[in-house]
Amino acid sequence: MYDSKIDNKFMNYCPEEWSLVQNGNEGQFITSNGLYTYKSISNLLNQNSTSSPYKDKINFIVIIG
Repeated sequence: MYDSKIDNKFMNYCPEEWSLVQNGNEGQFITSNGLYTYKSISNLLNQNSTSSPYKDKINFIVIIG
């Protein structure tokens, strides 16, 4: 990531929406900023491999707003 963009995060731009996203694995809600849909995604492909550099669980949240 570029140092000048280190603070470009959803949680900084939409703190109200970010707090709602953290309450569940998936969902949809409406705020004064619009409609948001989100889903948590885990790294399931390499989770059981001992030789994989990604053997630890990695979580992502996809947010569409």
